[in-house]
Amino acid sequence: MSLHDLLLERSARGNPVKVGVIGAGKFASMFLSQARLTPGIQVVGIADLLPEKAAKNCLSVGWPQGSTAFAEKSGAINDLAAKKITAITPDALELIRADCEVILEITGNPEAGTLHSVEAIKAGRHLVMANVETDCFAGPLLAEMASKASVCFSMAYGDQPALIMELIDWARTVGFEVVCAGKGTRYQPQYHYSTPATIWKFYGLSEEMVATGGYNPQMFNSFLDGTKSAIEMCAVANGGGLRPPAGGLKFPPVSIHHLHHVLKPKEDGGILPHAGTVECVASEDRFNAPVHDDLRWGVYVVVGAPTDYVKRCFAEYGMKTDSTGGYTALYRPYHFIGLELNMSIASVALRGEPTGTSRYFMGDVAATAKRDLKPGEVLDGEGGFTVFGTLMDSGESLDRSVLPMGLTGKAKVVRPVPKGEILTYSDVEPDTATLAYKIRKEMEKRARQGDFMPR
Repeated sequence: MSLHDLLLERSARGNPVKVGVIGAGKFASMFLSQARLTPGIQVVGIADLLPEKAAKNCLSVGWPQGSTAFAEKSGAINDLAAKKITAITPDALELIRADCEVILEITGNPEAGTLHSVEAIKAGRHLVMANVETDCFAGPLLAEMASKASVCFSMAYGDQPALIMELIDWARTVGFEVVCAGKGTRYQPQYHYSTPATIWKFYGLSEEMVATGGYNPQMFNSFLDGTKSAIEMCAVANGGGLRPPAGGLKFPPVSIHHLHHVLKPKEDGGILPHAGTVECVASEDRFNAPVHDDLRWGVYVVVGAPTDYVKRCFAEYGMKTDSTGGYTALYRPYHFIGLELNMSIASVALRGEPTGTSRYFMGDVAATAKRDLKPGEVLDGEGGFTVFGTLMDSGESLDRSVLPMGLTGKAKVVRPVPKGEILTYSDVEPDTATLAYKIRKEMEKRARQGDFMPR
């Protein structure tokens, strides 16, 4: 049966898939706009540190007055759910303990995401991680924990990593070699050093537009400075067993028509050091000229023909190939972000299948100095003023004791770090008391023993 049929069946039985949402920002709002229109899904609760904002967002996406209520006491979430009213609470752990099948983690905070993941797994909840920051930081270990507890740890459909994983699965299922997979984005080298104070000039937004509200400069900056791209490609590498390119993402300016010409190994005329990797393609060249037919909002996979017969089929059926006839590409021009999230919810709850999951520790996201850092300064995390993320091979990360981006929220600098240099654990004092730190160090320990690698 299709996922839609399965949802209709659950709806007809009066037993919808019960969902709890942690984090009520833009991604969650997009999901909430569709959830109320989808038979077979019930949002039992929304947890956000600003409950009033969550309630306002529900109204703004079309939820009727009276469809939500603040949970004033312990146990109120289940009581409200029985009346088909969505509870709103500042307490994410209370929501996890409520009667839910699926937890959506959408905070974007790796420390909070790690705690929520562990607690949800303990409670027997499926996890859909729109929090890619947590996924690339500790996903392989969390996914293993979820598997042992017989629940899913899933990437979020609508986020680009899950859509890329779908293309990778398609390619491998039909017997093609995955040569390269990734997404499009806007990129210039100077963007790495953008800060929340400079972000709006790069986006071309006026102070008047920003003043209308809804614009988080640090979040927007993480997309521009390359950190979000590194995080998402790390998740894809770890989900697909792909090896990151040496020296980080290169962001070549490539159109949809040239993916298979450019993103292939050097020995065949491309730019890749090896097949089986990830890369982001830029929507403009290094002179700021737009790429015609760019893939800024989309995802792709480049595949290789395994035999001469398949090459002939490529030619016979009109597939666009490179000069060798052996490489072609499949792409999706855009993603629907939170509007598509129901796909993950239905898949984990009704089929027990994640829409992508981090199985391996192939890549890592290293904290890199945006400017000269001095002892005593405190790092401010993804999209901030102090560091940006660089994708690297996990083996190199472990050998160099690199500081992952997931631990840069409040780490104190203890020795000078020049601009552009990758930070190591010895450069900072992280908060070693957090669960996130302990989970991360356990994953590093296991990885050094050879775990979380393709067999």
